Order: sequence, then C-alpha cells, then structure tokens
Amino acid sequence: MVRALRGEKEGGRGRERDGAREAGAGKEKANAEKDTDARVQLALSRLLNSKLNYERLNSDLLIREADSLTQRQKIAPIPSPDPLIQSKESALIACYKQNSSRSLDCWKEVEDLKLAFAKAQK
Repeated sequence: MVRALRGEKEGGRGRERDGAREAGAGKEKANAEKDTDARVQLALSRLLNSKLNYERLNSDLLIREADSLTQRQKIAPIPSPDPLIQSKESALIACYKQNSSRSLDCWKEVEDLKLAFAKAQK
C-alpha cells in the first residue's frame, strides 16, 4: 500500500513533469521556427540586395557605353551623303524596278554608281 501510494505520487509527479517537458518542447519548437524565419528573411534580403547591386552595375555600364559612343560620334561625325551618289543610286533603283526580270540590263547604272563612289572617296 505504501508503494502504491508512492507510485501514485510519483506517477502524479511524472505526469506533471511530462506536461512541463511538452510545454518546453513547444517553446523550443516555436523558437526554432522563429530562428528559421529570421534566417530565411536574412537570406532573402541579401539576395535582393545582390540583385539590386547587379542591376545598378549594369545600368552604370550601359550609361558609360552610351557616353563613350556619344563621344566617338562627336569626334567622327557621319558625313552627309553626296548628292551625286544619291542621284546615281535612285537611277539604279528605278532601273531595277523597270527591269525586274532582266536586272543585267542595269549594268550602265551600276557602273555609274561605282564611279560616283570612287569620286566621293577621293
């Protein structure tokens, strides 16, 4: 009987201990979830920052390239087309349109355009 009473007391204490253990395990689980959430948030913020830095670098590089091209254009501007070349070119195009099935008939216009290019380059 004494043992039975002791067993009941110990059993009661055991149940109390189990309840305390379960409560502690619940707190540990909640803390672990909070830690995991915090680590995930940190990783996401780092990823976002690296993406933003990458985009900034790309935009800076693009701006520098555009500035470089603008400077080159200022140094060597594109010459305006020679009116003689334009007239010979339009004559060749008109000949090709008139002789669409016989393009070899436009040899004279082709030669005239070649000569105009040669004169313009000199």
